[in-house]
Amino acid sequence: MNYRDTLHAIETTTALEIIGIGYEPKGAYLSFPCPNKCENSAVMKIYGDKKNLWYCPKCKKGGNLLKLAMETKGLEWEKTKELLSKCVFRTMVTSHSGAKLPAVPEHGYQ
Repeated sequence: MNYRDTLHAIETTTALEIIGIGYEPKGAYLSFPCPNKCENSAVMKIYGDKKNLWYCPKCKKGGNLLKLAMETKGLEWEKTKELLSKCVFRTMVTSHSGAKLPAVPEHGYQ
């Protein structure tokens, strides 16, 4: 699975809970405190092409869920993968276009 597929396979709400970031659902987005401490809310898309990408409209910073986890927890890549493996969709289905999509999250079942 490549980096983009990995990013899309992560179940967003479970990942934020594991990282320790509180959030509030807002339609297709989750709102959470900006990790850059700008005293504003950042938003993260929870599905679609921009899934697990976040952006803060005040400080204009953003990134993806993997980097957010690394920075928030102070972890290296290998430890971040290990931490977030608990919230990866393990079952994939094929869409009408032939793309592989997450089907059912298994929330940590190994």
